[in-house]
Formats: sequence, C-alpha cells, structure tokens
Amino acid sequence: MIWEVIVVVIFRERTPMYIILYGVYLVFEGLSFRAASRALEAFARRSHVSIWRWVQWLPPLKRLFLTRRVRCFLVDETMIKVGGVEGWVWVAYEPYQRRFLGLWFS
Repeated sequence: MIWEVIVVVIFRERTPMYIILYGVYLVFEGLSFRAASRALEAFARRSHVSIWRWVQWLPPLKRLFLTRRVRCFLVDETMIKVGGVEGWVWVAYEPYQRRFLGLWFS
C-alpha cells in the first residue's frame, strides 16, 4: 500500500494593530460593521464579522469610547464683532475628559 502525504501550508495575513484600532474607532463613532468594513478597504479587505470580533476582543477600548456620560460641563459665552455685526460664541467643555461638547454661534 502506498501512502501519499500532501502538505498544505497556509500563510495567514495578520492585520496591523493600527487598522484594527481604526476599525473599532469607526464602529464606536456610529458606523455599522459593514460600513466600517467598506471604509477599511483602502487599507485591507476585512469582513464585517472580523470587525465585530475586534470589538469583542478589545474590551478596554469599549470603556474608552463608550464613556459618553458627562459628570459636569462648563459653558462660556463671548461677544464678537464680525464686519460690524455683533454675535455670540457659546462653548461647552467637559473638564474631566478634556473635550469640547459643542460650539454654537448666535
């Protein structure tokens, strides 16, 4: 009896971490998994299921991106003149996460 051995070598292409982080960021910014997959096609072709797995695999990033609660915020207004017309600039700022919540002109 003759035995044949067939060896198949599969090389797996690893996704660079910056692409993974960008894909997760896109999902947390509001894109669907499929839309994030299409947005990543310029860098690497990955399925929406892969992006879903990345989101499940990175639980510390969930806490980072999903902390939308605001403990307190500061609002400041300033009157400005542009071309002889007076207007107000309103800024809302969250000091703990150090981010701007909104900017409004009236």
